[in-house]
Amino acid sequence: MHLKSCGFSLTAIAAASFALTACSDSNTDTPFANNPVVGAESSSSSSTVPTSSGEPLSSSEISALSSSSVQAAAQSRFQTWHGAEKILHIKTGYDAGTETSGYWYEVNDNSEGGLSKVLWNDATTEQCVGLCSTFILEKGSMTYNPFAAVAFDMAGKNAQGELVAVDATDMGGICIAYTSEFAPTLELVLDSKQDTIFASALPNVSLQKTSTPVVLNFKWSDFKMPSWAAKYNNISGEEAAKKLVSIQFKVQATTGSESKFDIIEVGSYGNCTYTPPPPPSIELNPDSDPNPNLPKTSPFETWHGSSEEYQIVTGYDNGLETSGYWFDYDDNSIGGMSKIAWPVELGNEYDIYWADIVILHCQGVCGTAIFDKGDMTEGSPFVGLGFQIAGEKSDKDPTATPVDASAMGGVCVTYKSYYGMDLKLGLGEKEKEYEYNIPTKTLPKSQTFITKYVPWADFKQPIEGNGKKISGEEAAKILATIKFEIYGEHGKNAEFSIKSVGPYNGGDCHP
Repeated sequence: MHLKSCGFSLTAIAAASFALTACSDSNTDTPFANNPVVGAESSSSSSTVPTSSGEPLSSSEISALSSSSVQAAAQSRFQTWHGAEKILHIKTGYDAGTETSGYWYEVNDNSEGGLSKVLWNDATTEQCVGLCSTFILEKGSMTYNPFAAVAFDMAGKNAQGELVAVDATDMGGICIAYTSEFAPTLELVLDSKQDTIFASALPNVSLQKTSTPVVLNFKWSDFKMPSWAAKYNNISGEEAAKKLVSIQFKVQATTGSESKFDIIEVGSYGNCTYTPPPPPSIELNPDSDPNPNLPKTSPFETWHGSSEEYQIVTGYDNGLETSGYWFDYDDNSIGGMSKIAWPVELGNEYDIYWADIVILHCQGVCGTAIFDKGDMTEGSPFVGLGFQIAGEKSDKDPTATPVDASAMGGVCVTYKSYYGMDLKLGLGEKEKEYEYNIPTKTLPKSQTFITKYVPWADFKQPIEGNGKKISGEEAAKILATIKFEIYGEHGKNAEFSIKSVGPYNGGDCHP
């Protein structure tokens, strides 16, 4: 079995367009408890944008409207919404004249065959700071992961009942304070006439999963199209801000998932004032290495499983976007019968080996190694995990591409493992030249999470005199994969978990 993780297939996503619901009639600032948040029927969005005087601009005039010409007015348009005030209405400053802007409403996958919904919670409870609800995700007859969202319209509807697009350039971006049990996305919903070829492919930013409130600021330029869609029709965040219909807070995950969230504050870039409580202190394993705090010299971004990102951003991808996905391997090719028992069933509707559900469950990659020597005649049984640095050579050749990753300086990792773990510098096809005696660093066993920083120089060939010689620094120049191997005794089991992986230079693998 080979564990993998990925995004969605183009075929399925092309069918994943969904209708947006617009919030309806209330024109007063009403507390949540007295006026439950509901959605109305969906409408088509128009290509007009209101001016500061309330008169709409045509779509052709939007492109002629410079950011400098509206800078002064827009500074005070969008008023930061404070959920603690228990007021339903966000004063966006862009209302189309019908007072239908700024009301929270539900978006879900029901039009695509899904059964997801938003369970609106009582906003007066002590545990709720702002807009508190639960996403209930059920795929129904869908062929891809279900989703649900809460959203608000920037201008609302015009007199003809059409959703209106606005040029919100002068907001500069968005700030948000929130908590969420799953990692959500913030998405910019555009005028349908100017939307992407896939209606579900929206400029977005990924937010982190967090049980304690955080405040994040995103410039419009931070919003990006999904990589699979950007190849076909790329819309920048700045362009999207000029034809913005609504902003949505969305979670998409496996069926049966439930994710509670609390949206505490929303405002224009830099204008959220909520002060999160101090984070709880984390006691590190005393055997953990200190962060060397060296400058970041490579494009490799530290991966934390808690961020629920399925792909490690290695920064060395060769253009096929196949780098950074976890895979597993074992001793079966040499007669063994070892395997990894995963805590949840692998796979999704596209491939039975996708690791997404494992990463969500473990907040990393975790499982139990089951060691079975089978017909092996020498050596100990083993299992392994790894990821490619640059990705596969081509669509038809899955061989890992070698790349010079010297600038990483080495590797950092946070993990726990009942047995010791060998951290290996995989050389792809070149491993045969070295009789598979590749530079390795053995990490100590630990039943609590431990962080280790390993420079390239610490990687050594474990077997002296076996095959060609290669140092860790030399291996880094032709690096294809980073691998974690666990060896054990026949008939024994060993639990393991990898929480983070990053570069030695500029990485921070500590939890």
